Amino acid sequence: MEPTLRFLAAIPPFDRLPGAALTETARAMDVVYAEAGQRLAGPGDTPEGLWVLLKGRVEELREEEVIRVFGPEELFGALALLRGGYRSTFRVAEEMVAYLLPADRFRALCREHPAFQAHFHDDLATKLDGLLARERQQDLASVMLARIDQAYLHPPVWVAPEATAQEAGQAMEAAGANAALVGSPGDTADPGLVTVSSLYRAVVVRGRPATTPVADLARHGLVALPRDASLFDAMLAMTRHGISRVAVREEGWNGGVCGFLELGSLMSYYANHSHLVVTEIRRARSVEDLARAGWRLVDMVGALSGRGVKPRHIQRLVSALDRQLFARLFDLTVPDELARDCCLVVLGSGGRGEQMLKTDQDNLLVLRPGADPEAVRGAAEALGKGFEQLGYPPCPGGYMVTNPRWRLTPADLEERIAEAGRHPEGQALMDLAVLLDGTAVAGDTELWEEGRTAGLGRLTGHPSLLSAFARPVLEFDTPLGAFAHLRTGAGSGGDALDVKKGGIFPIVHGARSLALEARRQATGTAERLRGAAEDGVLDAAFAEELIEALDFLSGLRLRALLAAHRAGRAPDDLVRPAELSRLERDLLKDAFQAVKAFKRLVAHHFHLNLVT
Repeated sequence: MEPTLRFLAAIPPFDRLPGAALTETARAMDVVYAEAGQRLAGPGDTPEGLWVLLKGRVEELREEEVIRVFGPEELFGALALLRGGYRSTFRVAEEMVAYLLPADRFRALCREHPAFQAHFHDDLATKLDGLLARERQQDLASVMLARIDQAYLHPPVWVAPEATAQEAGQAMEAAGANAALVGSPGDTADPGLVTVSSLYRAVVVRGRPATTPVADLARHGLVALPRDASLFDAMLAMTRHGISRVAVREEGWNGGVCGFLELGSLMSYYANHSHLVVTEIRRARSVEDLARAGWRLVDMVGALSGRGVKPRHIQRLVSALDRQLFARLFDLTVPDELARDCCLVVLGSGGRGEQMLKTDQDNLLVLRPGADPEAVRGAAEALGKGFEQLGYPPCPGGYMVTNPRWRLTPADLEERIAEAGRHPEGQALMDLAVLLDGTAVAGDTELWEEGRTAGLGRLTGHPSLLSAFARPVLEFDTPLGAFAHLRTGAGSGGDALDVKKGGIFPIVHGARSLALEARRQATGTAERLRGAAEDGVLDAAFAEELIEALDFLSGLRLRALLAAHRAGRAPDDLVRPAELSRLERDLLKDAFQAVKAFKRLVAHHFHLNLVT
């Protein structure tokens, strides 16, 4: 029974059963052998039980047409048990060995364990939630063992012992700090500590003069940890001593103090790092400072992904932080007198609010007529260099502020959009797709809105535009075979599939096309799909299924991108089904089925069969 128990424990929904129930289920399993061509069950038969394939392949047929093929570790027959009869015929395609869980035992498990029964009714969203919950549990140990220096450390502020309380408060205010050390930098002795709250209590509450030497107000017995201690150690120290910060020493227990770990930073790390990134962005005084904050985004994304946060929530958070990052870069690189006469616009996934990791620069500048050309050129070059320092390489397609073609007045922007209506082909359609996703992040945003609104208003009266614009939805094949097999062939070993071309792009561009037709201003894919449902183009439930499918596909892509980042490899969009769990492969098939259905809908809606 031991091999059976181990086998079942790794397969959903048996992995939802408690130990005793799983053991009883393993005992109840019968082993069945069948030769190729043998009919196992079909309409008119009484369901015998739930089949769990060990070896071979089984075909599911409707009216003699194969609609699905099951392989090892896959289950079939559950719906017949729940409905009381078969709607399909099951036939052995390749010599089969399987477990058969008797019908009465299956029904008992469904009655006694709702989570087991729910697996057979769950939609894509619910299955994804279950997968993410398991991933959260797996990541908990690694979070607890993260090192102190992986969180944000507030630089130490030092004040001389003879400095007054007022001077110490001013030093903390200037540095944006809540605490200061009393002594000399590099002191390995026990320096004194004053905080904003301790100075407030001394001067305001107790009436000590603001000229009191800070040495008289300092507290000694500094609680400190080495920087390679764990964050869990820091949490214990704060809890044990009832404090909201610990000092961090450079080398071992006797090294100099190199910073403070604040309780807020500790909580932010355990939550999602976002507070740390925002703090560093706001405090940045140079592009170099900003770059350090920007690279924390990668760590944040990895942490969030590992903790089971849904990709669409990661995208929203990263996009919000990216926009703050870009706005601060704009402040640091564009002179004030020009900043009032231009607007920085982010395009692509950043504009849609769907960015997860650093990608190519996708941006443009909208300029007020009469802006100084030399000042504009200098600012554009500084911005482009700044983006590169932040880790955003030049865009191969040239969609970036350093390209004069993408430094536009509102009138230029209007004409660029309107060009797609006059000549719905090639570059004009690509430019329109890019501009539809744009979002203004800095400068005078009215310049962007003026040109965009005017341009979209000129796209009416061009009947061939929408079909030509939507056509790329069909450009890439969905990597799902006729029998619900995942179709690989990409990558050096031919064992991968391109999840972006095969799944993400058709959903994103299909939603973009429907939004253009309805003249909706939304840029996010989920918002566009829900808008199409409100317009009656999509069923509301199907729109939500597409959103969940996009979320799952984006999560797989993110995992591949993070793996490439950690290994120092060039990023790609390839996913290898063999490296996925059985549940993930099933979810991938479900997602691609939704993509195929959406492509059929878009093709019918825009009459793409008539477009050549």
